[in-house]
Order: sequence, then structure tokens, then C-alpha cells
Amino acid sequence: MSKRLIPGHEYPKVNEDGGVQLTSDITLQDYMKWFGDRTLLSGGAITDNGNGTVAIASLTGWVKATDSETADGKFFDWASPGNTAALTDMTTNYVYVDYNGGTPQLVVSTSITTHGFKLDHILIGTCFRDGAKIHFHQVETIGIGRINRSDMHHREEHPVHRATGVVTSSVGTRNLGVTTGVLYEGNSRHTTHPFTTPNSGTADATEANTLHDADGGFATTDVGKTVHNTTDDTYATVTAFVDSGQLTLDADIFISGENYDLDIFSYWYTS
Repeated sequence: MSKRLIPGHEYPKVNEDGGVQLTSDITLQDYMKWFGDRTLLSGGAITDNGNGTVAIASLTGWVKATDSETADGKFFDWASPGNTAALTDMTTNYVYVDYNGGTPQLVVSTSITTHGFKLDHILIGTCFRDGAKIHFHQVETIGIGRINRSDMHHREEHPVHRATGVVTSSVGTRNLGVTTGVLYEGNSRHTTHPFTTPNSGTADATEANTLHDADGGFATTDVGKTVHNTTDDTYATVTAFVDSGQLTLDADIFISGENYDLDIFSYWYTS
């Protein structure tokens, strides 16, 4: 006779030789039900739509069927998550997949605790909206396990914290140099690029998807940085280094005479 360790749940019998009799819906489902935790298994890539929303790519997840410790665990594929609703401007937005009883939907909140403890929700990423520009981090696929509590602990205690690097030093006259470093956002690890501030100037030529400044002092380490057209309040990402006076951008935002700031501030938070 198998023992009922938890009311309503039957567990497998143990043979005389110590072997366990496996049945279809006892061992695996009960293990996952009580020890599994919701997680993004694959996919879910985030794309900035350029209009204050982001698109979420197809994904596979593991989640509880409802927000209950005793609910069944569910693997599911979602082929077309689509776009989020408009994100709140100048604020960190948390993007989740809500299993929604088997009809998944995207939900967004500006507080980590709104959906963070719900067992039928999976955190996809954090997005900071600055006008039409979205700065985002996708949550790593950290697997099934009771790890979400640890992740939530870190996110509530410190939205982001430095592990190594990001060391400052004086550069030239009233400039600041910052080294490469490692930051943690919950259990997700992010690396930062080195940079020197300030790095600003004025475009001195007009060419599509290009920033020209003969006095720019650009370097190969500028690739991947964000450049801000402070005249028009538009943004682009540096995709290629040409020479010390020319960078290639992913957007056409400059004409001659417009001012810019060049930085790599990819980490945006409200605190």
C-alpha cells in the first residue's frame, strides 16, 4: 500500500529491493508540483519597437497552471507573444508572461511585487522607457528549481548591484574614466563597457546613419554605445567604428551642426 504523505496525493510504492514503482502521474508530476518553479526555458527575446512598446519572440516556459502551490506544473510553447502595451515612460517596467489558465498573455507592471510572487507568471525582462527608446534586459533562462525566491530576494533588496569593476579614475581635466565591470540584476549577470566622460561634441557633416566629428576622438570601444542627439532628443546605437572622426549608426539622426552626447549607459533604473 503506498503512503499518502500529502492529503490527496498518492506516492509510489517501494519494492523490497529498494526500487521505486514509477507510475505515469505520481512521481514526476508530484515532484514538479512541489519542487518545480516557473521559469523561461527558451526564447522570449525582446525587441524595441521604437514606439514605447517592445515585442516578445516565441518562447517555451514552465509554470504552475494557477497561482497555487498545489496546482499542476505545465510546460507550454507560445508561438506569437507579440507586443506589450505602452510602457510607462521614465520608469522601469517588468514584463511577464501570464499563463492565464492556458491562454498566455503579456502583462506589464512598474512594481516587481505586482506579479513577482505569482506562480503562474514568468518574468521575461525589465524595460526602462525613455520616450521612444527602450533600454531592456532579458531574464536569463535559469532552469526549473526553487530559484525564483532567491532571484526575488536580490531584486527587492537591490534592483542592481556591482560585483566587480566599474572603478572610477581621473582622466585629463575634469573627466572621469570608468572601467569594465560586472553587475547583477537579481540572478542575471550583466557586463559593462569601459568609458570616459564626457564625450560630447557637434556633428560637422551630414551623412545617413553616420556621426561625423573631426574632433570626436572616437575609438573602437565606442561600438555598442548609445549616442544621443541632444538637439533633436533622438538616439541611435553605434554599429561600427570608421575612424577617430566617424562612426556608423543604426539610425539616421544627425545633420551637420547638431550636438551629441556619446555614452554607454545601458543600465537605467528609477532608484
